[in-house]
Amino acid sequence: DGAERAYPLPAPMITYALPVLPAVKINEVLPRPSREVPSAAASGPGEFIEIYNASDQEVDLEGHFLSDSRRNPTKWRIPAGSKVKPKGFLVFIADGSNQGNHTSFKLSNSGEFLGIFGRMEEGNLMVDSTAFRGVRSGESWGASPDGSKNFRAWKDPTPGARNIPKIPEELLKKKAEEQKAEGSPTEGN
Repeated sequence: DGAERAYPLPAPMITYALPVLPAVKINEVLPRPSREVPSAAASGPGEFIEIYNASDQEVDLEGHFLSDSRRNPTKWRIPAGSKVKPKGFLVFIADGSNQGNHTSFKLSNSGEFLGIFGRMEEGNLMVDSTAFRGVRSGESWGASPDGSKNFRAWKDPTPGARNIPKIPEELLKKKAEEQKAEGSPTEGN
């Protein structure tokens, strides 16, 4: 028809609305529970992934995904009833059984990627991720302080609780004895 057209032709206006991602973080991972020494790790849940809610609101993770593969972000769907209280923790057992709060995959002893991904209907966006390294048997890889991106090995895993160093019983007893001695009245006064 002889009409001149400018290319590329303008696209219609589209407004994108991105979902608000929950303020949850992968907080602690135990890939190699200790079997030899009786401890909290040995009597605890075994391999686990701990999620921390850094917000002041309860977060419902139903329909989100946990995965140890960037290429397969929908590897394990978090089940109904998986709520994390404000500043609270939620623990998933990584034993490959795929029942309840047990993931469909196990953790690699030598370290690997681990990610939380959003719901499919919200675009399955990555909420948080970490890459943990191999740690000694019975040690966990966790954030210090909780919810941060600073990770370190922990000798005493703390599933479902704050990541803080355990104070040896001997030191606690010694400190209690010192305080008791300081608080007792001196003779002859």
